[in-house]
Amino acid sequence: MKIKIEKCAAALAKVNGDAREHIYTSYTLRQVADRAEVQLEALGIPRHARPCAVVHCVSGGSVPNAYKYSRALTRATLTRTSGGWWLTDCARVNGWAGFEALYLTEAQDAAAVAHLRKRYRCL
Repeated sequence: MKIKIEKCAAALAKVNGDAREHIYTSYTLRQVADRAEVQLEALGIPRHARPCAVVHCVSGGSVPNAYKYSRALTRATLTRTSGGWWLTDCARVNGWAGFEALYLTEAQDAAAVAHLRKRYRCL
């Protein structure tokens, strides 16, 4: 699967089924991609080096501890290419809380570390 985020509504509707709460939509996935892009910028990774970054995420915020039942959530994988962010995997899962995690390639990690090291000097 490789679908541009702006055009993934049909795929998400198929995965989410009848669930209407705590799921991803194309709009909320766009927000996840925008947050990832801000993180890449803050890490000092230049635009030309951003392809192959990946975001694994699960929809839904946290719920009170008294909420004892799991709920339908959307698990998605977004992959950055030179043309922007693409939805490369999605599935419906049952759970309690969501998360977002950005994964970098070794070259992106090295660029982020080099950017950080520009901000200080060693003794």
